[in-house]
Amino acid sequence: MQFIKPITIATAALALATLAGCSAAETNTAKPSSTPSATSTAGPAVKKDVACKDGTAKVTDDSAEFTVKGDCTNLEISASNSLVTVTGAVEHVSIAGAINSVHAKSVGSVTIGAGSNGNVVKAGNTPTVDDKGAQNEITAE
Repeated sequence: MQFIKPITIATAALALATLAGCSAAETNTAKPSSTPSATSTAGPAVKKDVACKDGTAKVTDDSAEFTVKGDCTNLEISASNSLVTVTGAVEHVSIAGAINSVHAKSVGSVTIGAGSNGNVVKAGNTPTVDDKGAQNEITAE
């Protein structure tokens, strides 16, 4: 009769105890539904009229739509992510902000400050440009 060594028994017991803790992964029982899940939508953009006071229209709010009615000597934008429509002509547009869009009948000149990136200015003509930012687009429509 052969005796089993105590170390072999201890190893077998340890292996059995270790494997006893293992079990199959739980199966996902979720089923597809024809009901859409909840979605998040951004609220409507704030729309504002901006007056051309003493020859200057100032845009200072981020993430909004602005309308300047008629001609204006200066348009000063110190905002980001805004859309500005000028129904008339502007002599000078200055931008200190990022990702703004300006549309006007005509623009005499555009100045874009350092760090003011991703802006778009479109007009019925090609204005003179002083662009110290990056990836800005100034074009005639």
